[in-house]
Amino acid sequence: MRVITMVMLSVTSFFGIDGDDSIPDLKSKNLSQAVKDWAAVLGEELQFLFDETVNESQIKEMYRNAAEVEFDPEIQLAKAKKAIENYLNVRANAAWVAKKSLEERTLQNGTDEYNDRMSPKFIRYMSAKTLNNEVQLPATVVGESTVINSTEELLLTPNANFYHIPTSLKSSVVQIPTPVYERNTSVLAEIAWSEIDNVYRQNKEKTKDLAFQMFCSSSGFMRFYPAIAWSWDNSEVKLDLFDCRSAEWYINSATMSKNVVIMLDVSGSMFGQRYEIAKQTIEAILETLSDNDFFNVMKFSKEPVFLGTCGNETKPLQATVRNKKLVLGKLTGTTSEGKAEFEKALLEAFTAVQNLNETARPATQREILERRIHGDAPGMRYFEHGAHVLVMSDYLFEAIEKYKEEGMHLGCNDVIMLITDGAPSNYEHIFAKYNSNKRIRFFSFLIGEEATQFDQVRWMACHNNGFMVHINNLADVQEKVQYYIKVMSRPVGKYAAKIKQNEGVWSAVYQERLTEMFAITLGYPVAVNGVLKGVAAVNVPVNELQQLANVFNPGVQSYMFMLNNNGYAIFHPQLRPINLETRKTKSNYNNIDIIELEVPQKQRLHENGTSVKWRLEYGNELRTAAFGCQNKMEEEILFATKDLKRVFRQTNDYYIACINNGTMKLGFAVAKGERKVFEPGNIDYRRIQMGWFEGKYYRIHPNWRYCLLNDSDSGMTAEQAFIVYIKQMITTGRLPELCQQRKPLVDKLIFDTTRTQSLWDKWKANQRTLKKPINLIFFATSSGMIRFWDRIPEKYTDEDPNWKKKPKKVPGSNITTIKEDKAKHKGQRKKYLHFITELNNRSVDDEYFIRSIRLKERIVFDLNKQSNLWSKPKGEVSQLVVATKALYKSNGGALLGVAGIEFPMDYFAELFNRIACNSEDAETETIWCYLLDEHGYIFYSNRKLSRFTNANGDNERSEFGEWFGNATALTEKTMTLLLKNKFYTNVTYVDYQAVCNREEIGQITAAGIRPVLTIIKTFILLLYRLWRMICDLATLHFIESLVLAPVKAYTPTFRDNNGGYACDKASKFYLANFGISGWSAPTSPPQTASLSGTDSKVRTCDSGNCDVRGFMSIWLFVASPSSFLLIKVHDASDKSFNSSMDDDGRVCRHVYAKERRPVTKCAYLDMNETGYPCSYGLRVPVSFTVYLVSLVFIVFSSGIL
Repeated sequence: MRVITMVMLSVTSFFGIDGDDSIPDLKSKNLSQAVKDWAAVLGEELQFLFDETVNESQIKEMYRNAAEVEFDPEIQLAKAKKAIENYLNVRANAAWVAKKSLEERTLQNGTDEYNDRMSPKFIRYMSAKTLNNEVQLPATVVGESTVINSTEELLLTPNANFYHIPTSLKSSVVQIPTPVYERNTSVLAEIAWSEIDNVYRQNKEKTKDLAFQMFCSSSGFMRFYPAIAWSWDNSEVKLDLFDCRSAEWYINSATMSKNVVIMLDVSGSMFGQRYEIAKQTIEAILETLSDNDFFNVMKFSKEPVFLGTCGNETKPLQATVRNKKLVLGKLTGTTSEGKAEFEKALLEAFTAVQNLNETARPATQREILERRIHGDAPGMRYFEHGAHVLVMSDYLFEAIEKYKEEGMHLGCNDVIMLITDGAPSNYEHIFAKYNSNKRIRFFSFLIGEEATQFDQVRWMACHNNGFMVHINNLADVQEKVQYYIKVMSRPVGKYAAKIKQNEGVWSAVYQERLTEMFAITLGYPVAVNGVLKGVAAVNVPVNELQQLANVFNPGVQSYMFMLNNNGYAIFHPQLRPINLETRKTKSNYNNIDIIELEVPQKQRLHENGTSVKWRLEYGNELRTAAFGCQNKMEEEILFATKDLKRVFRQTNDYYIACINNGTMKLGFAVAKGERKVFEPGNIDYRRIQMGWFEGKYYRIHPNWRYCLLNDSDSGMTAEQAFIVYIKQMITTGRLPELCQQRKPLVDKLIFDTTRTQSLWDKWKANQRTLKKPINLIFFATSSGMIRFWDRIPEKYTDEDPNWKKKPKKVPGSNITTIKEDKAKHKGQRKKYLHFITELNNRSVDDEYFIRSIRLKERIVFDLNKQSNLWSKPKGEVSQLVVATKALYKSNGGALLGVAGIEFPMDYFAELFNRIACNSEDAETETIWCYLLDEHGYIFYSNRKLSRFTNANGDNERSEFGEWFGNATALTEKTMTLLLKNKFYTNVTYVDYQAVCNREEIGQITAAGIRPVLTIIKTFILLLYRLWRMICDLATLHFIESLVLAPVKAYTPTFRDNNGGYACDKASKFYLANFGISGWSAPTSPPQTASLSGTDSKVRTCDSGNCDVRGFMSIWLFVASPSSFLLIKVHDASDKSFNSSMDDDGRVCRHVYAKERRPVTKCAYLDMNETGYPCSYGLRVPVSFTVYLVSLVFIVFSSGIL
């Protein structure tokens, strides 16, 4: 059967009274039958064109003797699980060896000799920023700083096993953030101690594709191998704010999971610069929390208020990027006022961190007096400590005692952090009741240079296993926050010697800074004498895991996916981490849950069309099956293309396996009806011929690793690299060792290459007699192999003949020379871009392949809008048509691959105009003819507006590629009729990874809109601040608050350059109704071509001066059994329903802890920390230059000046 979708509108303009009698009859009669006939003939012609060009029967003959098997998903999943576990274990061993090597080395104490160039102990190191060992000694009392020239430099060369990124395997390099003084003697001692390049090199020699090996020191520097050029935060002022101690892989390994409550004092004395410092302190703290931690922020003055994103909640929030940004955003616009009620706030903080349902309160004087007279009230307890009395219920009293006995509820450590400029008391009675065993650590951050009330906040920290720091200014924040990490790492330092190799901690997915690739990282704590000195780690690129898993996926619609311990995707084909508009990572790219990716076909929306009512319940069967490592059978989902232009119905069976001791999950979604595959069998490698893999008409997937390479083989193409191993196979008769890891993929590639060896010759011979202007024929397989034949048709050229070189007059001369300006895009000559070699060389990963396999046995027509040909001799530009079809061995059999052709659009237009819409009415545009694809996008139109060819190549006004319902008011109405008459069905797809625009809020914008209101509000604000100044005698802070603007975020997580926030978007998509189960809907296709049921005229225009009759044809006929024809085109827009950020149901689903598995064991060590330091009030040793540069960057990046 053959299918073509055709829409015809007959449009007649008229004037006069409404009514059918006033509308003249069209010249074309029986249009319903005409549309049927046109569709049939056009379908036959296009089918014949494809058949005689591609020669489908010959391709099928090449696979005739190939053995088909039905794969077992559980067996394939088990193979993938084993391969990934082995892959991860090899990387884990590299980090483990580095950890052990470091712990066996002796760490020397710092000495001034390290900075004495005449001393034998003088220390140099290879800097990641300069790629040499140049030293800049600190300034002395009598002179300036001294620069000592380098004695060694690193030369970077592209590395084939490092994605061709320039690296050096000679040495590791050291990165030190700007706030850390690089010539600090203690830092230098650790740099020298951490130099284990021999270990790094040995690990790399054993594992050729090993990624970065790293060591992050607790003192702030990071050593990594291989060497690669570092990227500055601001190269002009040489500013580098990256601190590896804030990286998730460091935090996860250096500390155990935490449940943190941050108390922010917003009393009157905290406004102005102090509040800005406090906000930056919270930002720096949140930067140190990972998905395995939990937190909440409570601001307090007269009353404590939690900033939980679902209202005034005290529940802990999972510390995802999404939640951290939402909470931090609530600090913007906070006003400071009143007196800080510390007692109320501390009671609420302990209630939250202990997950209690009630809060104790201080007893009033009357209650104390009545108690003395009448005794304790029934059901109430009174806790006395000195002159203070706390009142609580029996339930609360017992709950507190139970907590102290049983310990933590979320995470391994409970923490309270206080950010203030001073406290009037130490509130010893509250700590005595709630934290007598000191299980809850308490940290104090004293804010402001003028803050002098050290004693009370120091007592709170020192008597509760915490630490106090004094943060003088913004430049102090990052380094001072690190002190709390050092305290939290004390138990890990003691426990590090007991950690086993299989107990390393894997991070969530993140975008690696230097390569900008997505990676996960494994870390091990490194301790010396029971004190944590840092974390040894190794990177694993996510795309390597994805490729390795899919080696064992025989299908093409089926796919593998991987989840971390929180149920978030590590890789998944529906994961879209990049915002296509900004080309930046989305704010929530590593917090996407599996049930946000497997979008169901049936969505229940609110009445206003926003948000999903019930779908994202985290008790979902699929999620439960994933965490139970069970098989979950059959779910009907919607599979979307990467650009979200199209969605397809798909039914999957799910199989789940646990890896890495259950902290990760590997899933296999098997598409219904996709079990039969080819079995390459035992390949005789000696019989392979080199010629099968050579020539310019053969390509393999450029991004897949079929075999590992030597590091120096970066100049090779993928085809050249594979030939190296083909030679070894022919010589030895065996698969080379470097190809063993991906043997199924290599064997499948050899299988496809062998079967199709003669394909090019057959195409070439066939085209000698073919007179059609076909410029490209190709055949792509799931192994990544593509064979193609190409030529430029005689009447066309592949370069724009209308382009002229730009004349340029030589200065000082009358001679005019012609010079091509290649630097400017407008000056470049337009050329044909090859559909395979330049645009689509990734076979199964390209859109034409993805769509063709979902439209089985149908030819899919597409517009190649990225390339053109030019006709001779006029030089008119023609768009190109690409027709593709998925070929199978038999009906329901194994997939051979996708075959396709490319030819000029004007050839198609000539064919169309000869067959269809060729009446006088069409010439006068009283009849509009459209060819639509299966999603309702316009592939072709006979309207003059839809120009497909002209001398200038200007197609801006063309309708081609538009969604039919958006083209005009008439087509919008016609689309409604197509849906009503069941030519199309619709489905709702909810994008849970969407980005919504955030409105900019600021004084300038507000003033521009409401100047008078702004002036009044500003005047009132000035009066209020003047009143506060008089009350608090805080003249300096008042002036600061008038002059200084709010400081913007500076840590990597909160420097959001995307200009948007995570949201849900629900959109309707339209699918042509073929009456096929699993494609559009279980609805019978229409039997008549008329949209109105008859050929009668039906008024559909709003203006009242026109009338439209519509006819639609999706025709089946038996000219070629089991063969369908569809038309496909790119680009359309659809109405989206954006969810509201005020929708608590949508927001709250991300906030609280879901089913998850901890990544680390909790080590409860009864440590006596009495002798440990518990406060630091002085500034960190930072040079004046470092301080000044940091402050200048913060000021300029905040827009203060």
